[in-house]
Amino acid sequence: MKIGYKTHIGMVRKRNEDSLLVLDKYYPKFSIFAVADGMGGHNAGEVASSMAIEGIKDYFLNNCIIEEFTFSDKEMNAVIKKINKDILEKSQIHSAFNGMGTTLTLVVNIKQEIHISHIGDSRVYKINDKGIKQLTEDHSLVAGLVKKGEITKEEAKIHPQKNVITRALGTDKAIYADMYHFKLYPEDIILLCTDGLTNSISENEIYRIINENKESDFQQIAEKLVTVANNNGGNDNISIIIFQ
Repeated sequence: MKIGYKTHIGMVRKRNEDSLLVLDKYYPKFSIFAVADGMGGHNAGEVASSMAIEGIKDYFLNNCIIEEFTFSDKEMNAVIKKINKDILEKSQIHSAFNGMGTTLTLVVNIKQEIHISHIGDSRVYKINDKGIKQLTEDHSLVAGLVKKGEITKEEAKIHPQKNVITRALGTDKAIYADMYHFKLYPEDIILLCTDGLTNSISENEIYRIINENKESDFQQIAEKLVTVANNNGGNDNISIIIFQ
C-alpha cells in the first residue's frame, strides 16, 4: 500500500485547526483514513477537529475485533452521533469553545472496497486514468445552490458565502453522516482533503500533479500538493491523505 499525508497551517492562518488520521497497522485486513476541518474562535476549531479524530481512532482501536472486522453504516453513525454529543457538551460547558464545530470525512478501506462517512465540505476524490471524480457531496451553501442550478461551479468558487457549511459536527443535536460505498480497483488512487487544498488548486491541477507523479513516493505527492496550495496563497489550513 502506498500512502502519503500532510497537514499544514497554510500561509495566512495563525493556527492549524485541521486534524487527520492514518491508521494502516491492520492492513491488508483494513485501514482507516480521516480528515477533519475545525471551526470556531480561539483554539476551539482545533479542539473540535481533534475530538472528532480521536473519537474515530478510539473506536477502531478499542472496539474492533481485527479478525472479524466488518463495516456497518448503523454502527458508524452511532459513533459519529456520540462524537457530536461530546463536542456539543464541551462547547456548552466551556465558554471559550462555544460555537465550535468540525467537518469529518472518514474512509474505511476493507477487502477492495472503500466505505465513506462524510459530514461537511472536506472531500474524497478517486483518481485513475479516466480522470478525477469527487466521491462526496459538499454540505455547503454554495454546493446547494449549484445543485439547484442557481449558480455554476465556477461562480461557487468566488461566492461571498463559499465558506458557509450546512452540516458539521458540534452544531446540532440531530446529526447524520452521508454514507458511500465504492469498489476499489488496483489503479484507483484515493485522495482525502480539507477545503484548504480545493480552494487553492483546481481539480484539473490536482489531477495533473497526482497523475504525473503516481509512480513516485506518495509522501512526495502530498508535499507537492501542499507546496502548490501555499504558492497559490495558502489562505487556509491544508490537510491531505493520498493512498493506493
